[in-house]
Amino acid sequence: FGFLDGIRLAGALEGVPAAQIPNLQSVHTYATTGNTLLVAKDGRSSVAVLNFEAQPETVQREVDLIREALNGTELDAYVTGAPAVNADLTEYSFSDLRKVEIYGLPVALVALILVFGSLVSAALPVIIGGKALTVTLGRVYQLGRLSSMSIISLNTATLVGLAVAIDYALFIVWRFREELHHGASVKEA
Repeated sequence: FGFLDGIRLAGALEGVPAAQIPNLQSVHTYATTGNTLLVAKDGRSSVAVLNFEAQPETVQREVDLIREALNGTELDAYVTGAPAVNADLTEYSFSDLRKVEIYGLPVALVALILVFGSLVSAALPVIIGGKALTVTLGRVYQLGRLSSMSIISLNTATLVGLAVAIDYALFIVWRFREELHHGASVKEA
């Protein structure tokens, strides 16, 4: 790892503290510490360790500021670690949930309309699923206050809640139609 590369790394990281990232305590690099463990064996890459005086959840909200501070440098910089990974998971989780809401729910509603034969009957499982989901997400919030939970639990609760509501409605209608087919009256079915 050459002296010139050490200067380039130090110069690239000068913008990190200057960006006034909240709770940033220190930045340790090969250039500042001389520690060869921070340099890859091939000498082409290095690690910078940023220390924060905050909980990982707080640092997670500052990941975008760190990435912005490193954007204008001549080096390829990758921000990693638990706060960065969790920030990315949160972003992608919400993005995926939006896609399900935009594409999945309309497709499910069309399928329900085809199966049930009316808009009111098709909307009922979705409405019941939405109400059940509200209660479930409230419980997830309460559990999240007691212990840490993955952001993916929101997606899981949403998808499972709607899937169970729709599946159960389909099951009830199937059983109702089966009873009608066997000669039962509407009231008996």
